[in-house]
Amino acid sequence: MTISTTTTRILRLPDVKTRTGLSRSTIYALVKNECFPKYVSLGVRSVGWVESEVEAWIESRVNASRIKQRAVGKTDDMLPSSVFINTM
Repeated sequence: MTISTTTTRILRLPDVKTRTGLSRSTIYALVKNECFPKYVSLGVRSVGWVESEVEAWIESRVNASRIKQRAVGKTDDMLPSSVFINTM
């Protein structure tokens, strides 16, 4: 028998919102469209998300964003021209 030394943490909605920057309705819409980790039932009227799954989703969004930036030729040290103010 193998004993797991990792601990599974459950995040409640306020923590998920804080970590992702998403609203409640967006989180549930993404879950419905299978684009965000499914919540787990904690009781009759209580749900939560597995922390490692939420963190993996965040990491996947960061990676997808970086790949998209490279594909269009942007680098992290370049700002879009719209941030420069014309003082003339």
